[in-house]
Parts: sequence; structure tokens; C-alpha cells
Amino acid sequence: MSPAFGKKQVSSEEKDSFGSSVFGIVDPEVEKRSSAKEPKKVVSTFPDFLRNSVVPLLKYLDAKREKYGVLEEAKYYVHLLRNRTRSKIAASTKNAENVAGVAGECVVATATLEEREEQLWTKEMECEALWRELVKEKELRKEELRNEGLRREFVTMNKVTMDLRERIEACNIAHMLES
Repeated sequence: MSPAFGKKQVSSEEKDSFGSSVFGIVDPEVEKRSSAKEPKKVVSTFPDFLRNSVVPLLKYLDAKREKYGVLEEAKYYVHLLRNRTRSKIAASTKNAENVAGVAGECVVATATLEEREEQLWTKEMECEALWRELVKEKELRKEELRNEGLRREFVTMNKVTMDLRERIEACNIAHMLES
């Protein structure tokens, strides 16, 4: 049997002298002694010393360390959170101002765009009217050209007719003179 960490093997003589084992377990043989016959001896063992004085002291110190350490850490986190919140508020205020400015610009741009669209629509209507007029003028011009061509043909035909009449008349005169 090997002793475990922090535990000590106790011989039977030590058990008799201390009245208990190192671990605080009461031995039934020792309990058989009467307390009236012998005065009780106060014997402090190492585990008793640890349990009675060192462990409570460590618990006390741990509690103090946690108490003050956590408070400083909490102050740091509160400060960090406060700074973060302030920066978020400042950023959101700046963003709100930017949004308001952009919204104003959008309203102006929208109004300008609507005005330009209306002007464009008016110009498109004017262009459409001008195209219609142009088509009419083209058709009129085609008709004029056709009429002019017909007029030229008519003039040419009149000349040819006049030449033919003159020739017929000359032939008639020559025929009459021969006869």
C-alpha cells in the first residue's frame, strides 16, 4: 500500500497515542477507553491544523480576492461599456444627421428629376408633332414633284402636239398646192 498524496499511514502505536487516525476516523478500540479514568489530551494533527486554521484562512483570502478583483474588473467593464455606448450614440447621431442630409438631397434630386422628365416628355411630344409634319411635307413634296413631272410632260406633249399640228398643216398646205 502506497500512501496517497497528503495522507499518512499511521501505525497502531500512533493510533493509540493520538486516539484517532490522521484522517480523523475514530478507532473503535480507542473509544472503549473511559473518559472518566483518564483526562483527555488535546492533540492537534497536521490534517486538523489544515482543516481548522489554514483552510478557513485560504477561503477568507479567496473571498477577499474575488470581492476586490471582481469589483475592479467590473469597473473596467462598466467603463468599457459606457465608452462603447457613448461612441455608438455619437455614431448613430452622426448617421441620423447624414441620413437626414441625404434624404434632403434625395427630395431635391427627385423634384429635379421629375421636372426634367416633364420637360423631356414635352420635348418628345414636340418631336412627335414635328415628325408628323415632316411626313406630311414629304408626301406633299412627292406630290409636287409628281405634279411637276406631269406638268413637264404636259408641256412637252403640248409642244409635240403643236409641232405635229404645224406639220399636219404644212402637209395639208402642200397637199392642197399639189392638187
